[in-house]
Amino acid sequence: MTGYAQRIRPMKTQREMSAYGGWKQAVRVRWDGWELVAPLEVGPRILRLGPVDGPNLFFEDPAQLGQTGGNTWKIYGGHRFWTAPENEDSYATDNEPVSLEPISSHGFRLIGHGRQALCIRRAFRMADTAAPYNRAAKKRSVSAMCSVQ
Repeated sequence: MTGYAQRIRPMKTQREMSAYGGWKQAVRVRWDGWELVAPLEVGPRILRLGPVDGPNLFFEDPAQLGQTGGNTWKIYGGHRFWTAPENEDSYATDNEPVSLEPISSHGFRLIGHGRQALCIRRAFRMADTAAPYNRAAKKRSVSAMCSVQ
C-alpha cells in the first residue's frame, strides 16, 4: 500500500443492537470514539454519526423520531439514499422495516424493501474496518429489481 492507505490505522469496531430515538431496534457501530446508528424499523438510513456521547453530525427531527409506517415521506433526519436525477421518485417513502444481514464479525448490510414501481431496492453496507484498507469497505447501493425490456 502507498499514500493515503498506508497512513490509515486499522480500527477495532464494535456492533450492538440498541433502542434509539423512539425506535426499539437500531444497529449501533462504534469505533475509535465515534458511532454510527441506523434504525431497523425504517430505512435504510443512517440516523446518527458523531462522537460517542457527543453531538450528532446529522439533523434529527424530534417530532418524527420513532415513527413508522404510513405512505407519506418523512424526513426523520440522518442520511438516506436519493435516486438521481432528483425527482418525485427521490421522495419514495422509507417508512418500513429493513433487513439486517451480518457480513463479517462487525460488518453488516441494511436492505430496504424494494420499490417495484421504481424497480429499485436501496441497501447500505458497512464492512469490518479492522481489515486492511479497502475502497469497497463502505458502500451504498441501489440495485435493480426489474429487467429492462
